[in-house]
Amino acid sequence: MTIVRHRTILPGKMISKDAVIGLIGSLREKYSRFLEKELKACGIKGIAGSHGAIFACLYQSGGRMKVMEIAKKIGRSKSTVTELVNKLESLGYVNKSNCCVDGRCIYVELTDKGRAVKKDFDIISKRLIGTAYKGFTDEEKEILVNGLEKMRGNF
Repeated sequence: MTIVRHRTILPGKMISKDAVIGLIGSLREKYSRFLEKELKACGIKGIAGSHGAIFACLYQSGGRMKVMEIAKKIGRSKSTVTELVNKLESLGYVNKSNCCVDGRCIYVELTDKGRAVKKDFDIISKRLIGTAYKGFTDEEKEILVNGLEKMRGNF
């Protein structure tokens, strides 16, 4: 006889441990709405939460990186990163340029407008992480991250 354990996520809702993928999808939807609200409150328009990882890479690298380096660092495909970068370019947050050596290689560089929103992104990131980990011990955070990394490696 198999016993399925359930955890209460919201009052009146029970979720099986086997529903982890649906739970991750639900979490993604919730943090995306959170980010949209925070970006709007800061007056940042046209940007989605998915652009945050690109900004983070560029801020950490001094403002300039190759598209392939960004894709590798954030675990997204080159085509997805290119699409996100194109949107940021159309909004004036980044510029793209070809590498001198290899025309297939594209650099992405923050513009003054892109650098100007760093403070807002830092604040929003702290709020996001603070909200996500509210009520977690350091041990619980580590267990969660290790489990998710292990799960990601399975794909």
